[in-house]
Amino acid sequence: MTSEGKQFTFTREMLTAVADHAGDCCCSFCYITNHLMTDPISRNQVKDILTKLDSMKSTGVDDISARVLKESAGALSYPLTLLFNLSFQIGKVTVSWKRANVTPVFKSDAKEQVENYRPISLLSSPAKCQERIVHNTIYSHVALYLHVTKWQYGFANWYSHIINGQKP
Repeated sequence: MTSEGKQFTFTREMLTAVADHAGDCCCSFCYITNHLMTDPISRNQVKDILTKLDSMKSTGVDDISARVLKESAGALSYPLTLLFNLSFQIGKVTVSWKRANVTPVFKSDAKEQVENYRPISLLSSPAKCQERIVHNTIYSHVALYLHVTKWQYGFANWYSHIINGQKP
């Protein structure tokens, strides 16, 4: 396959090797992939997510910056689409995408006390993209099939406690 002048060749063996490298199945991930992720993800969906990555975010364990993925979205959307679809099909996530750099971030008060720090997990950018795909799928499913009342607006887009006239 050629994308933006670069040659990509993916064989079934390569995808199977990626699947073999994937970690053990997680029950919630299997449920999501078996019930909600039934339609394959399109290359345009992946490309759209890649172009919306925040290039100022820190890199994860793999040291691949979001900027590289964002600028190479056209070329990388095809191989990532294959990997994401395979991951959803077999219900496993690549082990390296499960790893994260955990960084303590200071909250307030005395800097000498451990309790005044909160952990932040720095995930790899491809893992963030896959999470975004799952999020979009779950969000659209909930919006379409569940009747969410006006009082269940905590995570709804473009809606906040200020609009509803409530205090946080």
